Amino acid sequence: MALMLDAGGTIAQGLVPDKEEKNAITRFNIGGRTTADVAANITTAISALERDAYSQEQQVANALRDITRVIETLRRPSLVSNTSGPFSLERSALADATAAELRQNMQPKR
Repeated sequence: MALMLDAGGTIAQGLVPDKEEKNAITRFNIGGRTTADVAANITTAISALERDAYSQEQQVANALRDITRVIETLRRPSLVSNTSGPFSLERSALADATAAELRQNMQPKR
């Protein structure tokens, strides 16, 4: 859960536009003398919005890929050596216990 909150914060910081970006919004005049001109201008504006949306989607996808690469890089040595480390815990001996070992150790002493 903490990992997802940390990753979410990282992504959110990368997606919030800077003040300069907020002022750099492209504006389109969709008016025209004829309906064909208006339709062409609307098509141009929609195409520009789609390009911008695609660009933002790519930024999100790249951020998620970067986050998973970092997590994998940090976790791999701990998982391979079965030690505790960033984003991983040592596998306990209980995980490899057989049913007989569990029953033997859970018998009440009377």
